[in-house]
Amino acid sequence: MSLQPAKITSANIPVHERIELMRQTVKMVAEAVTPAAIITGPGGIGKTHEVLAALAELGLNKNEDYHFVKGYSSARGLFEALFSNNGTLTVFDDCDSALNDRTAIELLKGALDSYSTRTISWLVKAQKLSPAIPDTFEFDGRIIFISNMQLERLNLPLRSRCLIIDLKMTREEILARIREILPAIKGFSAKEKALAYGFVLEWSSYIRNLNLRTIQMVLKIIRAHPVDWQKLASYTVTQ
Repeated sequence: MSLQPAKITSANIPVHERIELMRQTVKMVAEAVTPAAIITGPGGIGKTHEVLAALAELGLNKNEDYHFVKGYSSARGLFEALFSNNGTLTVFDDCDSALNDRTAIELLKGALDSYSTRTISWLVKAQKLSPAIPDTFEFDGRIIFISNMQLERLNLPLRSRCLIIDLKMTREEILARIREILPAIKGFSAKEKALAYGFVLEWSSYIRNLNLRTIQMVLKIIRAHPVDWQKLASYTVTQ
């Protein structure tokens, strides 16, 4: 009897290895090997930092070699961004509204299809486009979506058109990640970092939204109130 290979998931690949896979994926999109990738995972775990760092390692500069779109995006805004940035790489960060919008999803499905000619159209008369933007064009750009959505909630046809990297982490993995990036946080002493990490480790089971921002908040509290910081820290980070 032949043995089936073990399924590779986020549950059995360490975080640092998944981040390296993410960097490889970003490189593939940046170099036009594949048209799109979606990086998923909860907020505050460093997804945006890692994507931008990977692009920087390739020698690419924001607003010169690629475009960065952050925040809410309607379907019309997405269409106009795809036209304006056509032929280049666009990174959409925290634009989960587009991944929840049926019209936006249809636009992305057309833009990221496997056909040699990828034509996308805007045929919604009630929402007129800017005068300089046509209602139909051929898209040959690349897209990286950085999303806080759970992987299971992403549209399946859209997922099939993209490379997917899921960076969701257990509480233990987040703590390990915090410990890993702590030396790189600038502006704080080694003593402050040790105090902050010890505090987060002790209170981790009470912190509802544990992420990399947690350690930064504790560090700021320690810096502002070096003598009596524990009460404020425990009260704020457990809310």
